Amino acid sequence: MESTSRENLIAKARAKYVGDEPNYVKFKYKGFVCEIKRHEYLLTLCGYASFRAKYPINNEQYRNALENIDVHGGVTYFEISPSEKVTIGFDCAHYNDLSPTLQILEGKNNYKEYRTVDFVKREIQKMVDQIIKINDQLSAD
Repeated sequence: MESTSRENLIAKARAKYVGDEPNYVKFKYKGFVCEIKRHEYLLTLCGYASFRAKYPINNEQYRNALENIDVHGGVTYFEISPSEKVTIGFDCAHYNDLSPTLQILEGKNNYKEYRTVDFVKREIQKMVDQIIKINDQLSAD
């Protein structure tokens, strides 16, 4: 696909589904650094929360609990920095999620719902609340 036609496709998808939504949002929630990032081609959103690990990340119970957080589509991103900073994320490019560019490209409505910035922000907050609960539960053990 030529770059001009690719750019036109993305512009058309942005106009129809994304509107004025930002491509990037950073905020803090309960002390966690949270980010929303838009995929540059699909125009779908991903949500992330970063924090310092409360327990050694090699603690199997802790790591399994973090990797299995209940969030839209499940945890699809898990990174640990050398300084034990953990970033957990998810994306909105799953079955029934509308990917704006693919929707325009395919010309048919196979997908149910475009996941908005507000939706992703609520999911990030839900994810952070679960991380806090995991930390509290392990503290009690």
